[in-house]
Amino acid sequence: MMGDKVVIGAKGTTNTFGMHVPCIASWPDKIANGKVSDDLVDSTDFLATICEAAGVSTAALGKFDGRSFLPQLKGDRGSPRDWVYCWYSPHGEPLREMAFNQHYKLYRNGDFLRRGG
Repeated sequence: MMGDKVVIGAKGTTNTFGMHVPCIASWPDKIANGKVSDDLVDSTDFLATICEAAGVSTAALGKFDGRSFLPQLKGDRGSPRDWVYCWYSPHGEPLREMAFNQHYKLYRNGDFLRRGG
């Protein structure tokens, strides 16, 4: 169930229901209890977040795309992403590239959709 919509299937697709994945975190006395955030998180953000939580500098890695979302986990504002770029090609299927924010999704082929599609 997503909001008040019942969603059957759609995993493994590039629509919102296929890409909207919850992130559940628990770190007693370190991160906010019961906090729900709609901030966009990219898979590249996990390394930056884990490194910051462990007190490990990412400077030796050089420039990389990850952005820590540890502040959001702690209940602070942090520096949420305005948009996410993603590509998807499961099992050799044709590549689907897209960029999206909280409201819109733009595919490389020019399809421009309101989120949910």
